[in-house]
Amino acid sequence: MIQRGAFELQRFISGDRANVLPGEARARVRVPDQTTLADAFENYLQQYPFLHGTTRIRKQTVTLVLYGVQVHGAYPQDGENAATYLANFLSQYPFGGDAAPFLHFVGQTLHDDPYATQVGLRYTDELTGDLTLNIGIVRYSNHGQGSIVLNIRYPTGITVPEIFATLTAHLPTDKMTLEPESVGMAPHYVPEDDELVSTLSLVYAGQTGFYRRPRASNGGSYARLLKRGVAFGGQFPDVPVSSHQANESTPVANLTRSMAIFAEALTLLGNPKPAKKRLPKQQR
Repeated sequence: MIQRGAFELQRFISGDRANVLPGEARARVRVPDQTTLADAFENYLQQYPFLHGTTRIRKQTVTLVLYGVQVHGAYPQDGENAATYLANFLSQYPFGGDAAPFLHFVGQTLHDDPYATQVGLRYTDELTGDLTLNIGIVRYSNHGQGSIVLNIRYPTGITVPEIFATLTAHLPTDKMTLEPESVGMAPHYVPEDDELVSTLSLVYAGQTGFYRRPRASNGGSYARLLKRGVAFGGQFPDVPVSSHQANESTPVANLTRSMAIFAEALTLLGNPKPAKKRLPKQQR
C-alpha cells in the first residue's frame, strides 16, 4: 500500500548482515514541519548517551541517521540496535499506509527486547542458555515494500516450527508474512563432563590462571561439524571481545598466548591418559 498523508516514510535502511546487530540506521521522511522533526530527533538522542546521529533537511524531506552500538548478532543484549531505536523515534508520528505497522513492529514490539519476550519467545534452557533475537537487516520503501531479517539463536527444548508459529501469531498485520530465509542449524551440545571439555578447561585454566565453568555459546562455530567438537580458546578475561564490532581486532600478543594453549591441549588430547592437574580456584 502506498502511503497517504502528511507523514510519509520514503526510505528506511539499516544493517547488511543478519548475524550482526546494526550500528547505523537511516530514514528519509516527508513531514509537515522539517525543523520540528529535526529538533525532536536531537532531543530523543539526548535521552540516550550511547546514541548519536545527524539530520539533513532538503526541501520537503528530512534524512535522519542514527548510530547505535554494533555487536555480534549472537549477543544482541550487549549492543544498541540503531534500527529499532530509529524506528522507535519515528513510531510516535502518524505515518500512513504500511509504514505505521512497520515502524511500530520494529520500534515498539521488537525494540530493546533481545530475549524476544514481546513476541512470546522468551525461553531458557538450564544447560544451553537463552533464546536470543537479533534484528539484523531492516528495509522499507514508500512503495510499500519492506523486509525485516531476524536472526534467532535458540537452545535445546524449543523447535523451529514452534518459533515460526509464535512469531506468525505476533505479526501486526496480515500483510506481513514470515518467510524462512534459512532454518539454520539445530543446537549443538557436548556435556561438561566429557573428557574433551574437561581437558580443554584444565589447559585454559592452567595457562591463564583463570577458571570458569564451560558455558553454551549463542555464536555459531565450526565445532558443530564434529560430534564432540566445542569452541575453545582465543579469548581472554583481560581483553574485551570485539567480534563483529567496528574495528574488530585482537592484540598480537594474544596469538602467542593462544598458540601455547593450543599446543598443550593437543599434547594432552593425544595422550590416552592426560596428566591430572588441579584447577585454579574459580573466579567470580
